[in-house]
Amino acid sequence: DNLGCRKRRTSLLKDQKILLFGGAFDPFHKGHLEMLNMVIKSIKINQVLIIPNYMCPNKRKPLLSGKKRIMMVKSIIKDIVTATHNTIHISCSDYEIKQQKVCFTIDTIKMLKDKNKMDDIYLLIGSDNFFSFHLWKDYQAILKRVTLCVVRRDTKPIAIYQNYLTKQGLSAIEKPVFIIGNKPITISSSQVRSKLANNESISDLVPKAVLNIIKK
Repeated sequence: DNLGCRKRRTSLLKDQKILLFGGAFDPFHKGHLEMLNMVIKSIKINQVLIIPNYMCPNKRKPLLSGKKRIMMVKSIIKDIVTATHNTIHISCSDYEIKQQKVCFTIDTIKMLKDKNKMDDIYLLIGSDNFFSFHLWKDYQAILKRVTLCVVRRDTKPIAIYQNYLTKQGLSAIEKPVFIIGNKPITISSSQVRSKLANNESISDLVPKAVLNIIKK
C-alpha cells in the first residue's frame, strides 16, 4: 500500500506510537541511523515509518534517484535496523516519492492521521532543522498533531533550545517537545556527497548496505 507497510501487519496494530522519520536521505548515512536509534531507546515506539522525500522544499535536486534512496532505506531496515529493534515494526514509505513534487511535512502528517486516527505520531528531526522550525509550512498545525523529537546535532546548551521554544511561542503547545542526546551527531549527507565528489572513501560515514549500492 501507499505507506509501504504490510496490510496484514497494519490491521493488527491499533492505537500505536508511530515515529515518522522523513528527509532526503541523499544518501542515508550513519548519522541518520544513530538518530533513529537514540529516539527508539529514549521513547517507547511501536512503529517507525521512514519516508524519503521526492525533493526538498529548497528544491535542490537529489544526487540519487528516489528509487535508489528507497532501495537504500529498505536495505538498512533489512540488514541493520530490524535486527537491532526486532520488536518494532519498521517500514519505508514511497508516498512522497510517488507524489513527484515537493511534499510538505504537514501534508504527509495529515495523510497519516487520516489513516491512523487513534495513533500517536512522533516526528523525528535533527537540531539543524529545529531552529528554523517556525519557517516550516503550518508549523503550529504540525505541533497540534505530533510530538516533536529533536536529536541534538550541535553543542548548544539546552537553555538555547528552551529560549527558541519560548521566543517562537512553541512552549505553550499542549504536546511536549523532546530534546534527545548529549553527544552531537556530526555526520551529514552534504559531507558524504562532498567526499564522493572528491573520490574519497565514505566507508566510515555510511552503513555497508548503502556503500554497496553506491558502488554499484
